[in-house]
Order: sequence, then C-alpha cells, then structure tokens
Amino acid sequence: MNEEMKSLQKNETWELVECPPEKKPVGCRWIYTVKYKADVKINTIRVLLSLAANLDWPLQQFDVKNAFLHGELSEEVYMDLPPGCMVSEKQCQKVCKLKKSLYGLKQSPRAWFGRFTKSMRAFGYR
Repeated sequence: MNEEMKSLQKNETWELVECPPEKKPVGCRWIYTVKYKADVKINTIRVLLSLAANLDWPLQQFDVKNAFLHGELSEEVYMDLPPGCMVSEKQCQKVCKLKKSLYGLKQSPRAWFGRFTKSMRAFGYR
C-alpha cells in the first residue's frame, strides 16, 4: 500500500480540493489480490516471435508499471480520500480531483490507451 501511495503521489494523480456541491465523489478502497500464474503465456510469445522471424520485424519489449496512472483524464472525476491517506486535519474534508486515471475507473482503459497510442505514433509506429 505504501509503494502504491508513493506512485500515486509521484505521478501527481490528484489534487486535494473542496468537493463542488453538484458533484458526488466516487468511493475509494484498496483491493488486494494474489496473481496466480502472472507470467505471460508462452503461446503468445511464440506467435509473436514466429511473426517477427518470418516477416523480419525488429522486436522490442517493455513493461509499464502502474500503466493506468499514465492515462490523463478528460472528464472531471472526484474521489474520496484513499483509506490510510495521511493528510492534515484541515484537509480531511477534501476530496481528490483526479488528473490521471486509476484502476477501477470506467475511463481508465480508454485514457491509458489514448496516451499509449499517441506516444507510439510519435515514435513512428503504426
């Protein structure tokens, strides 16, 4: 949880604001799961390597840690403070105005993929 909070703060995921009266903040909770067999399926790797070899494609691989934190939201989304978030007493009544997407939001996959696509096109990929 501490590592996740550091990532959220480092990426400037939100800013603390007074909640506008016409807005209702979304809830926030921590979800812990154990990933079973989290490694990439070997069949997928085989197919990609086969295509790359047959079509003479160059290969590059990367992993994006906390990928959804890199998606930028275009909508105004307000969220309750995360449980365990250390803020001053004065800020306890504030909410988080999200600037970046988070896991669990409906908008997150679209926001992340939009940013990813823009970046890949800037590097010349199609």
